[in-house]
Amino acid sequence: MNGYTCIKALVLGGIGYTAGSNIPAEAVLPGRVRTLIKQGYISPTIDEPAPVPATEGHAEAVAELQQQIAQLQTDVDAAQAELQQVISERDELRERLASPEDHIDSVKIIIPLTRDGGVLEVPADPESIVTFVQSLQLTAEESTKAIETMTDDTALILIHALDGRKTVKVAAQARAAALESSGGAVPGSEEGQGQGDA
Repeated sequence: MNGYTCIKALVLGGIGYTAGSNIPAEAVLPGRVRTLIKQGYISPTIDEPAPVPATEGHAEAVAELQQQIAQLQTDVDAAQAELQQVISERDELRERLASPEDHIDSVKIIIPLTRDGGVLEVPADPESIVTFVQSLQLTAEESTKAIETMTDDTALILIHALDGRKTVKVAAQARAAALESSGGAVPGSEEGQGQGDA
């Protein structure tokens, strides 16, 4: 507040004020303000409103604001379209992950095995690869014993094709043949049996 306007003549702090005079805020004791206003001696000074800009500047300001609003609306529309696309992709990914067949197929790893100048591509799941790697870490005797109980035909193909130990290769080939003759067809076993020490 800038001060007060004198309505009736009065003396404040030894200074006399007449009707219509401006009284500085510090001239009136804070405890007396309410009483003097109530008795009609003073009234608070009303701040002048800010001047309105000229009409020419006003039109330019309005045009600029409208342009900014239009740009903001364009940005919001683009952001909403991008958000909808992200939501759509998320929902599609959720559906794919919820379908066990798609998920299982997506984790197959194609392992290329070179044979007689050609390449045999063996699709292997992570479990077959783990079984193969575990076999590589065993001694030839331990690996041969483990192969005798193995039922993973893909792991047997990988062991036969990639393990350099002759006894292990023979054990893998024999186990694959046993699985095939017992009714469990071993995919690619014909190629796997003829690979020798490749």
